[in-house]
Amino acid sequence: MSNEEILKIQASIFRAAGILALISALLLVIITALVLFFEYPAFESSLTERLNFIAAHHLNWQLPLGLSFLFITIQIPVLLGLYYLTRHHHFVLALIGVIFGIIGVSTLFQNLFASFTAVPMMAKLFTETGDEMLKYVLVANFNQFGLLQMHATSFSAVILAAILLGICQLLFGISVVNKVKLPRISGWLLTSAGFFGILGAIGYILQLDILVYSWLLQLFSYFCALLVMSSMFASEATLNLEISKKGAVPLKES
Repeated sequence: MSNEEILKIQASIFRAAGILALISALLLVIITALVLFFEYPAFESSLTERLNFIAAHHLNWQLPLGLSFLFITIQIPVLLGLYYLTRHHHFVLALIGVIFGIIGVSTLFQNLFASFTAVPMMAKLFTETGDEMLKYVLVANFNQFGLLQMHATSFSAVILAAILLGICQLLFGISVVNKVKLPRISGWLLTSAGFFGILGAIGYILQLDILVYSWLLQLFSYFCALLVMSSMFASEATLNLEISKKGAVPLKES
């Protein structure tokens, strides 16, 4: 494959990553607005109260989850864009970052899919059945999801995904900060998002409420990072196309 073809492929990856980064930022705003607009049970509510709520308000439950499912899915092209952007300068960090990111996305993807499909059915069955033993089993299964809870009851997929994605954001943030000719603000935003993500996971495990709220700071930092990265990816796509037209060899520090 010629250098020109490689540059064109990279330009396509950067262009897609830039568009999807912008869509991701928009989805974060919509999901946050829905969560604030819809009514949800308090964190202190019992598991049975949460199941009854989900059965009665399945739209409140499934709409934000469905959009979150879409948001998580399109993070993979964004991660690939970051990998191609930083691999020449920090190959090891970029490789570990994209591997951890894809595993984290896959873990959260599986959890969100189960939450979107299985939990509403469990909630409906819980409200309709009169079998106390079945209700006990449904509550126990629901508890494993760790949903609408302030603290961890087990090492759930949510915690694992939060830690993996936090490490991923940290590694890419460090890579971008140390790479010349890139806006370092995006690197610092990614680094802070990763830091707050890991901090939130620790708070979730140790049942420290103040640390759990770090996840809100993670979302805000990542939202800002997505906006900056969207412009950054677009610039890289244009640069790669210009170089390919000149027939030049791709620069490591482009």
